[in-house]
Amino acid sequence: MSNQPLRLSLDCERLVADILERTQKFPRTERYGLGDRIDNTALDLATLLADARFTSGPRRRAALEEINLRLHRLRVLLRLAHTRKALATNALEHITRQLDELGASAGAWRERLSPGRDRE
Repeated sequence: MSNQPLRLSLDCERLVADILERTQKFPRTERYGLGDRIDNTALDLATLLADARFTSGPRRRAALEEINLRLHRLRVLLRLAHTRKALATNALEHITRQLDELGASAGAWRERLSPGRDRE
């Protein structure tokens, strides 16, 4: 098995830590609603990556598909935070680039799996 899943997981953990730090600085009006939703979605993403690393077969493929969905949800929530002026444009761009890289890596990992079983 390659070290790509580990690298992907570590990259995700760094990104989640960055997101958590940024949402703590949201204005109070956004911190406990939108900020919490962003935090929970980001944390779910990290735990799904851990699930994908330590499972196999259909469960791994399902986790990787769910990761794609969570990445999309996180992008939507972050754009909303930006629209509501809780997240600066440069922060949104930085996080979005990282999310895109995670999505590409997770997608490549998913594509390497044959239907129903891993090749790793």
